Amino acid sequence: SPVTVTVSTVKYTCSERLAEMKCINNIIQIAILCKCAQSFAFAPIGGAVFKTDANKLGLQTRGTRLYMSELDDREQASTPPAPPPPFKAFPVISRIAGIEWTGACRYVGADLVPVSKLKLSGGVKYDINGTTVTLSSFLTFPNGKTREVVMQGEKNIGSASPSMTLRSLEEGGPISMKLTELAPDTLLINEIEEASGKTILTASLSIVQGSKGMELVQVSHEVSDGSGNDVIEGHQVWRLSGGRIQFEDFDYREATGR
Repeated sequence: SPVTVTVSTVKYTCSERLAEMKCINNIIQIAILCKCAQSFAFAPIGGAVFKTDANKLGLQTRGTRLYMSELDDREQASTPPAPPPPFKAFPVISRIAGIEWTGACRYVGADLVPVSKLKLSGGVKYDINGTTVTLSSFLTFPNGKTREVVMQGEKNIGSASPSMTLRSLEEGGPISMKLTELAPDTLLINEIEEASGKTILTASLSIVQGSKGMELVQVSHEVSDGSGNDVIEGHQVWRLSGGRIQFEDFDYREATGR
């Protein structure tokens, strides 16, 4: 005998069907938005935005862009790094900066015999301003004439090199100075002729404890121009203590220590 099958049909009204489809669509959009937000959550971005049809989801928006939270904006905002303190950027110079160091020089000839009749006096002062070093120095000759120079240079804090170069503030100054700090108490110095690139003087400056407190001892070696048999033309042995530098009648400007 024939089998009779009864099919029960559930009928939706048009409005019910539209409501169901809208609900499913909203769930899909929310899931996509959550995935996007999660992908940005730990990325190193500042003020990150992405576009979405967020207005339809009833979310807080600014125009057509959904921004990260204000807290995230503050956390991600980049701020320029502060310059390191002077004692870290300049471990040796910072110990002697701001002090006017004055004293006398004992001159020794190429034959290592002291020249007792040659009387020289002078002084130096180092100043630090951020990453910039300024060196002021003067040298007084036996005839009373004095020459002075002011040199300046900036240290690249991001570099691993302990060296920096100072140049004369006077336009066309013929000498530059390469300076290296050996913490905690020594500076190595090369004076270089700008035109030829030759080193004309090399020196070391050491911080020592003297009878009057902290003192500076600088030993400089004058390099020969190659015309003679001696590689070193002479030696300057300076001993400086803290005091006032009086600059007067600077009638000659050139290099420090020469």
